[in-house]
Amino acid sequence: MTSTTHQQGIGTLVQPAIMRLMLRDAMLRLRSNGFTILSLAMRVKYPELTNLVNMTVFALDDVSIFSGSHGYISSVRFHIVPNHYLSTADLERLPVGATLPTLERGQALVVTSAGGLTGFNTAVPMRINYVRVKVPDVMRNLKIVVHAVYLPFPRIHPTSAAAFDEMMGIGGEGQNIVAAEDGACSAVFEEDGSCGMVPPMPAQVKPSVVVRSDEDHHGL
Repeated sequence: MTSTTHQQGIGTLVQPAIMRLMLRDAMLRLRSNGFTILSLAMRVKYPELTNLVNMTVFALDDVSIFSGSHGYISSVRFHIVPNHYLSTADLERLPVGATLPTLERGQALVVTSAGGLTGFNTAVPMRINYVRVKVPDVMRNLKIVVHAVYLPFPRIHPTSAAAFDEMMGIGGEGQNIVAAEDGACSAVFEEDGSCGMVPPMPAQVKPSVVVRSDEDHHGL
């Protein structure tokens, strides 16, 4: 066995070991900070998650889930971006239309409002699938970063978002419109998470940026 092959073998063994440690650390810290449901979900799929290089998780806290956002429980996989470690700074650099792979086969998230500062140095919160990031970097370690969001992500047509925003004249801090892929809710999401009915989406267009995962994971 050559030195290079030996080093690669060691790296293959070390990677899952580190991920296991980081998962245990994340589950403990999440449970202690009001994210028990997410902690339990990570425990259920612990063997599968250890195969990831790293991951970004979008989470709802226990209070939000028990206050009505029960859909998060059955769609945790749709809120996990595998093999991508996206800190707050990384998220803010993503342009509108960028898509993020999820652990749910064939389903991706889309950046519908870019974050950062405007020309007047006013902070603009980013939105993914039209849902605002509530608290960035709720928990982070070497392999896992968790961001809190206001609501479970609705399933939208990511390739339609840019065209629909242009048609409706949306893009600032006002109302944001969602066309649900399953027809469950076409909604205007306000800052408080309230929802109102809106028209359906227009024809699809191709997004400008796609962030892909290196591997295809079947999810939780």
